[in-house]
Amino acid sequence: MIVVDNLSKSYGKQALFDAVSFKVNRRERVGVVGRNGHGKTTLFRMITGEDEPDEGTITKPRRYRIGYVEQRPRFTEPTVLAEAAKALAAAISANSNPSGRIRGPSGRPWASRWPSIRPSGPSGRRPGCAT
Repeated sequence: MIVVDNLSKSYGKQALFDAVSFKVNRRERVGVVGRNGHGKTTLFRMITGEDEPDEGTITKPRRYRIGYVEQRPRFTEPTVLAEAAKALAAAISANSNPSGRIRGPSGRPWASRWPSIRPSGPSGRRPGCAT
């Protein structure tokens, strides 16, 4: 559970939050809607620990994971294709063993998760194609 208690944040004279309190229960999903510049990203940054509130507390369990997509991704490659290729290579490297076989989260090879593909049709033969 995430507990936000008496949270206040301002930038100069512009107050974004003044004594805001709420809870997000375990496995609950929340959407935050508002106009540009009204503090949605600032609130999220405070919850994730990237920014500090002026006042108040944010409490979350130890080792709590919060998943999100950054508003402005930080690309290191010159093209989106190169960035995707780099991410794919890293994922394959992280999930493979010395033999080069890709493994799933359970440690079993990905291919062992699916049964063999067999041709359909009578007697297991491939059906003919109409032209």
